Amino acid sequence: STPQSAMIITDPSTGQIKGMVGGTGVKKGARVLNRATQTYRQPGSTIKPISVYGPAVDTGVITLGSSVENSPLDINGWKPNNANKKFSAPVNVRTAVAYSYNLPAIRVLEELTVDKSFDYMTNKLHFNLVESKKDGDTTLTDKGYAPLALGGLTEGVTVMQMNAAYSTFANGGEYIKPYCYTTVYDSNGKVLLDKTPDRNEAFSEETAFLVTQLLKGVVQSGTAAGSGLRGIDTCGKTGSTDDNMDRWFVGYTPYYSGAVWVGYDEQKVISYGGNNPALTIWNAVMKKVHEDLPAKTFEQPNSVKKVYICSNTGQYATSGCPGVTDFANTKLM
Repeated sequence: STPQSAMIITDPSTGQIKGMVGGTGVKKGARVLNRATQTYRQPGSTIKPISVYGPAVDTGVITLGSSVENSPLDINGWKPNNANKKFSAPVNVRTAVAYSYNLPAIRVLEELTVDKSFDYMTNKLHFNLVESKKDGDTTLTDKGYAPLALGGLTEGVTVMQMNAAYSTFANGGEYIKPYCYTTVYDSNGKVLLDKTPDRNEAFSEETAFLVTQLLKGVVQSGTAAGSGLRGIDTCGKTGSTDDNMDRWFVGYTPYYSGAVWVGYDEQKVISYGGNNPALTIWNAVMKKVHEDLPAKTFEQPNSVKKVYICSNTGQYATSGCPGVTDFANTKLM
């Protein structure tokens, strides 16, 4: 069988779906499986910005200047590793996100708490995660470090859900449920359906801007280096599951947000060279979509300022405190 792929593109400011591909090749019939909206897959590392870093920045648990441990962890006998199987001295949050390190993500989640992360994912970003479910003698739950920090979920997520969640960062922190129509008329021009999008604040506008800075780093120097669009802020996150059965790239610009998944319908390993195929597809499509659009960057909220931040406390640095100058939400300091 051949690898499959799905993609969705929306306008983050309206939530309108502008393009959707539910599978590769020629469509075989009407109402067949749409992998962009119906298939649940493991998000892997693409979960980190929405389940860990977004909520942690939003609640003041970390700042862009924070430094996080990247040393071995043992949580009740569970010893997670980084993809490169290496540990290091503490790393800055920007570095942790750009290179998708696992251990810092788990440590930030520990500080944020699993309950808060689960709340953001289910109530603010509308993922249908599993709180608790019996499977024979075992109880399955997504309320844990591996599901929320590393994306090993009980049932998974859809391409559409991932795209909607990332769109919040491109839309000043506001979540809008994606939709395909605005108005439906009958033959006499009478309105049958009128769409009022469901929306809610998922993150503050300051958080949206700060996470955007983190996700710009992924595209500038991290796991998706060199994928930026010229003159247009490009942000996003790669993801692959442990065994490379699912490959993802979810990314956005001030104009559009797009999510791509590549994998097999019946789970098996995808062997590709170094490049993430989902990123390759995202880049090819987004280059075309943005071809004639003028340069654009994300607007900085008034309460976000460049300040000297203490790497240990996340507060304004004082003498004798190692620090960095970076963007911060001054409302939280």
